[in-house]
Amino acid sequence: MNFDSLRLAFRDKDKFSITEREDHIELSPGLYVASGLNVVVGSRSSGKSYLLDRVYESSDPDDVVYVRQFDIVKNAEEKAFREKLADEEASIKADYYKPMNGISSALLNLPSKETINKRIKEYISNLILYADSAAREDEFSKCPIYSAGKIAQDNANKEQEVAQALITLLNENPLSIEISERIGRATLVSLLKIAIDLYKAKALRCKCIDYANKISKKIKAELSLESSRPACPESPFAEAAKRKAYVIRLAKLRGATKSEVEISRRKIGKFSRITKRIPYGNAKTLKTAIEARTSLTGITKLDDVEYVEKILDADGVSDISRALFDINVVLENERGENVSGGQKAEYLFFQALDKAASQDIVLIDEPESSFDNPFLNALIATEIKRISSKATVFLATHNNVLGVSIKPDGIIYTGFENGVHRIYTCDSSDSCMRSSDGHMVERSEVLLKLMEAGGTAYDERKPYYGLVGN
Repeated sequence: MNFDSLRLAFRDKDKFSITEREDHIELSPGLYVASGLNVVVGSRSSGKSYLLDRVYESSDPDDVVYVRQFDIVKNAEEKAFREKLADEEASIKADYYKPMNGISSALLNLPSKETINKRIKEYISNLILYADSAAREDEFSKCPIYSAGKIAQDNANKEQEVAQALITLLNENPLSIEISERIGRATLVSLLKIAIDLYKAKALRCKCIDYANKISKKIKAELSLESSRPACPESPFAEAAKRKAYVIRLAKLRGATKSEVEISRRKIGKFSRITKRIPYGNAKTLKTAIEARTSLTGITKLDDVEYVEKILDADGVSDISRALFDINVVLENERGENVSGGQKAEYLFFQALDKAASQDIVLIDEPESSFDNPFLNALIATEIKRISSKATVFLATHNNVLGVSIKPDGIIYTGFENGVHRIYTCDSSDSCMRSSDGHMVERSEVLLKLMEAGGTAYDERKPYYGLVGN
């Protein structure tokens, strides 16, 4: 154990604790709640949502998830649900295409095939004129620089990538502790200094070459004004070869990605979000995806090289990498079927809980307004209980499945008595609940009143469950 590994460990709450578990946190002066699962109960307009709002406002937005009452149902409406899934799909696509952004930018900056062919024709024509004018050579055209080509330009991209990779390793990441233990921070810092020095040297060399070519071009232009012989034209073949190499590599990539492939399958509660890489079914879908302004009719029938050339020749293309294949995101239930109307709210709630699993504070306001008791008991209660093992959860509810059967660590009761709002708290094993100003209420009385509408009503319901005499 060294200082670096200890420092990195403190960044991950799963890897340390001050005690075996801090059982309580101070919500406000004199008011303590459980650091695990807290059930918030209270009658209508007693301040349950107000309490959750205050906790949310006093927390770092990056550390808290708030599942508000009725938000799930509202987002489960057909239009809102489609828009939410479309946003998810757009985000997944952006992440998947991201590694190819550099290729796309490079290709969009290349001259078109038509431009390359035109430059080659002009070069051959000017080269013939240059050869035919040998008899007119003079002291200006005899200067070596007059017929010299451009110095081959390079870049410092690789050196920059190496330096950036080392910075990534030094910054916090999922393998920070392992990297610190196996390699050591001092070694990485030393390597980073070397990488930065190499990058600076390469970048300086590239800048010098750029200046040299600019000076050479200016001198040639001035010499051509004095000489009777035309200057030797610059060859476009390197640029043509570069473009051809890009096209061939892109065509190979297109050929390798034409078949349908499942990229990922992520479980979210009882649902599966499946991401697939698929070929474009028609030119219209492709045109929309790459924002082309010219027709792409018949493109799906072309071979890979012709396909790439047609994409490069199209006007308005924003991202060539998206032309290679499409990304399709499908949402399925546990039976492998598309999500039905009633299951949309379930998926959205599971998704919210999935996000909550990595947060410090989770606020859930009356989920029973969206779901029935069997679903709450079988799935939601279990998931909330699991999350509370790592996060502080505040669950506002009137439902006895969530309020009692879930077996919370602590109970919070919001009461309104004689014009005064009070908050009472207790552990689940306590018989009395206390407020910060010393008032007390019986826990069993509060729960019976709010979860079962009182002891009398609870007893009256027993015969309907067949419980009397058993």
